Amino acid sequence: MAERAPTSLQARPTTRDSQALGARFAKLSPATLATVLLSAERGEIRDFVDLCDRMIQIDADVRVSYEARLAAVSGARHVVQPGTPTGDPARDAYAAAAAQLVERQLEGLDVPQRAHESLDAIGKGFAAHQIDWQWRDETWVAASLEWVHQRRFKWSRDWQLLLVDDGENYSAGEPLDEDLWIVHAPKTIAGYPGVTGVLRAVCWPYLFKRWGQQFWVQGAESFAWPFLFAKVPRNAPREVRAKALEGLEALSADHRAVVEDPAAFELIETTVKDGGTWRDLHNAMTAEITKAVLGMTDATTATRIGAYAAVETRAGMTVDSRIAMDERALASTWRSQLIERIVRLNAHLFGGLIPPIPHVRWQVASTRREVPQHLMQVATVNELRSSLDLPPRAEGDRLFVDGASATPALPSVAPGEAKSATDEVVDEAAAAGDVAGLGLSGAQIKELKQLVIDVASGTLPREAALGIIAVAFPTVSAEAASKMLPPPSFTPAPPVQEANA
Repeated sequence: MAERAPTSLQARPTTRDSQALGARFAKLSPATLATVLLSAERGEIRDFVDLCDRMIQIDADVRVSYEARLAAVSGARHVVQPGTPTGDPARDAYAAAAAQLVERQLEGLDVPQRAHESLDAIGKGFAAHQIDWQWRDETWVAASLEWVHQRRFKWSRDWQLLLVDDGENYSAGEPLDEDLWIVHAPKTIAGYPGVTGVLRAVCWPYLFKRWGQQFWVQGAESFAWPFLFAKVPRNAPREVRAKALEGLEALSADHRAVVEDPAAFELIETTVKDGGTWRDLHNAMTAEITKAVLGMTDATTATRIGAYAAVETRAGMTVDSRIAMDERALASTWRSQLIERIVRLNAHLFGGLIPPIPHVRWQVASTRREVPQHLMQVATVNELRSSLDLPPRAEGDRLFVDGASATPALPSVAPGEAKSATDEVVDEAAAAGDVAGLGLSGAQIKELKQLVIDVASGTLPREAALGIIAVAFPTVSAEAASKMLPPPSFTPAPPVQEANA
């Protein structure tokens, strides 16, 4: 049996979560915002997380920047790798089986959505999931992860997370059973959990931006709307004034009116403008929001000069590093609070031993790397996969061999047929491997065709090309890769020598 049987869930879903926002922050003032932030610094986070939700829901700039940062990790493919060997042969023998157990359980948890919910901790300081443990087929299974809104918690005086709303009653707060919860609380900066979320730095720019938008709209109405008025003789009777007003209303609505002399209508267009003050304030606050969340403004707003290299450099220094930090923090939380518990609760499946705890990684763009060139002649399959943060394969055969020994002596092709023969091999190989049906990008298809050309020209051994395809294009099956490459019996002819003019 398992080392410990988890108890039932502590919190229940509640409709109060959806009623949190209301109109409490519709008219946000500096005094109200200061009070909200001060309460968060003391551990009372309900108002703060409600304000964060409102900012994300109604401000397009906050939403797109925040979602971009979260989706960079949650939208990536996750990979479960066997744990680091412990040195104990009895425990290490179960490393692969433990990884397979974890992978099977993660398949039923909708990992992209659950990871996205955990990553909400980046903005608000923490995110919590309840684990629903169930006993199935002699195995403890994490049947579901139930996200619980942050407003239902508070931080104690010693900064321990307490559940104050269990779905039925409010209380002073109860500690969380560690076997039932995943609490992701990454620290993007040093400090207490109540103020470490990146949305803390967005609050003031958001407030000033909202004010600027209101004044901007009011100014546009005042400056862009012409003033229409009517003139009547001095001391004109009330009936004349009423008649002029009636004609003015008809003119405003229908653009047609009949008036009696000497009444007249005049239109004044203002030449006073706001000088772009509110637009500049709006753009400045938007830039502050984007920098706080992503680290740079170029990720969401194009530069004026289009300096792609400069943008790439800044992205590597700020955006990519933040994404890599987010991925590592999430992987650490899930490994210690979910994966390790899955393995320990099911130790009976491994002879009562605790095998090496598997790792989970998200293959975000910032962590992908090219195959190191110095390994091209001597690396094994697993050595290359390890360099790319991929799990090892069962076979560890050497992938690359010496180029001279890998090139067989083959019959030649007639000189006049050299170019057409190579092109024919490339086209036939692409069709046989169904490159277009593999869901690859245009650049990837181009790279595959270049591999075919290199093999056909004899500059790359066929075995080496198969290994590169296996590592760099995991969606291409071994059978499809074999069909793409020219057969070992093919040797291209030398290029045709053109006669001098």
